[in-house]
Amino acid sequence: MFNAIEELKKMPLRPYLRKGSKEWWVKMLCQCLLARDYVLHVTDEFDAEVDRLVRMYQMNHGLAADGVVGPQTWSSFAGTVSDGIITDNITGDEQNSAAIVKVANFINSLGIREARGRNNTGAAVEWFLEHAGGNPGDPWCVTFAFAVVKLAYAMVDKYPPKGLPSLSCSAVVRWGRKYDRVDDDGSNAKPGDMYVFRGGDTGFKHIGVVVGSVGEPGKPGFKLITVEGNTNKNGSPDGDGVYLKRRSPERNGTGLGVAVRVS
Repeated sequence: MFNAIEELKKMPLRPYLRKGSKEWWVKMLCQCLLARDYVLHVTDEFDAEVDRLVRMYQMNHGLAADGVVGPQTWSSFAGTVSDGIITDNITGDEQNSAAIVKVANFINSLGIREARGRNNTGAAVEWFLEHAGGNPGDPWCVTFAFAVVKLAYAMVDKYPPKGLPSLSCSAVVRWGRKYDRVDDDGSNAKPGDMYVFRGGDTGFKHIGVVVGSVGEPGKPGFKLITVEGNTNKNGSPDGDGVYLKRRSPERNGTGLGVAVRVS
């Protein structure tokens, strides 16, 4: 009997697939979805239904729900990453990163927004601020990222990195440099990292949690997928909620950014 998961494990070279792809590998993808209890018709066309189920699978397993089937999604099907957090095959930093991605994606799925007409306030926003030592009305992109990391480490029963700042983007970068955790080439950011945008009076003005990427670094169209607090649909660093964003690490509306490893 054909076992898609076992066959997938024998195939280390797996292509990127997305809506519109039409090839044999889409049939393998459908078989993998069936093996994980997602009901669909096996086809070689990556159509709207396959896209819907891929996004659902990604969301349910702590992956960036972007509909792009790349290394992380294939590895999840193969059992290298299971449920977005722990398997027998990942330990240490990889386990921490997977937990950070899962928590960030889950919080994004809640659709958290600020209280209507009250900037930087609301029950969830004020919890982020209070937990990080801030006050209602303060900017909260850093407190959101801080809360994601703290919750993720609690989920894997570990202590988070010592001294991680909770209120200032520039303080996060200074902390990262002190402990050799900064990569000034933001395109090297990995899932579970923080991506800190340059700008503002202190040199850095916004931050997001990296949950995935689209394309290949250094090539046209490459983007980081982030979950960010205090932003909006247009990507403002002073927005109204938690959003999933696609950011170009080479250049975007808030400038160049750096990667800070927190796993």
